[in-house]
Amino acid sequence: MLTALDVHHVVQRLNNFVGSRFKNAYHNRELVIIQLHKSETINIHITPSQIFEDSKGVVPLRPSPLAQILRNSLTGSKLVSVEQPGTERIIFLSFDGVKKSNLVIELFSTGNLIITDNNGVIITAKTFKEWKHRSIKKGVVYSLPPACKNILIASADDFVESLKKYDGNSEKTLALEYGLGGVLARLIVQKTASSEPGEILAAVKHLWNESPPDDSLSKKDFVDSISVQKRNINKDKILDRIKIQEAHLKILALEERDNSIKGRLIYENYENVKTALSQNKKKFLLDL
Repeated sequence: MLTALDVHHVVQRLNNFVGSRFKNAYHNRELVIIQLHKSETINIHITPSQIFEDSKGVVPLRPSPLAQILRNSLTGSKLVSVEQPGTERIIFLSFDGVKKSNLVIELFSTGNLIITDNNGVIITAKTFKEWKHRSIKKGVVYSLPPACKNILIASADDFVESLKKYDGNSEKTLALEYGLGGVLARLIVQKTASSEPGEILAAVKHLWNESPPDDSLSKKDFVDSISVQKRNINKDKILDRIKIQEAHLKILALEERDNSIKGRLIYENYENVKTALSQNKKKFLLDL
């Protein structure tokens, strides 16, 4: 899953393709490929949690309704801008040509790709959704999710006020109040090694002003991240199984202890139990 800073770097790299012409679009399940051409053909691969570039050829997939609408909306157009709103994990690709269209790439939660016209009205989306505060459906104007505070324009006083909500915890404040997520918030706090609001804000802005890594759009980086995710998922599954087995062993141990106590009590009181059973038997026969 990309952080807000990762998305910022991806946007910087994608800006190198401004001026490219739309060539084609492909869609298969969770993967959408936008093919651009400038000096060479570039394939932008978009998944629910990642975006990467691969200059190798694409095996044409059977056109889905989404791919057909992408082609219809973007054929003959040129990429004119790439933007990230604030620190949102969202990318806007604007195309100008016979038709003016926008692609909105959401790289949070389960991800999404939305096509809008020049007025921001949704033409279609990979996934239609509806929440309390916004809707992703055909014919409505696209709106951003409820915004978190933008750390890039926050003052030291703003940050101090936000800290109060999280008992002075800088990591939680960055992750939740400013929407940077746990991984990036932890990185910033570790990099700063200070609780001073001014220094934390300076560290954030320094990170945002750094040049993007050369591999910020690489396929290798994407594959590596997927491998790490799979390893973490498998590790979590194994740990869950161990916890279940440990809990089951504890239950068996308790049952064994209880049965042992019951057996010992019966053995120690055998004569009393035998007498009680004999008396109950005689009483039962007399009642008959």
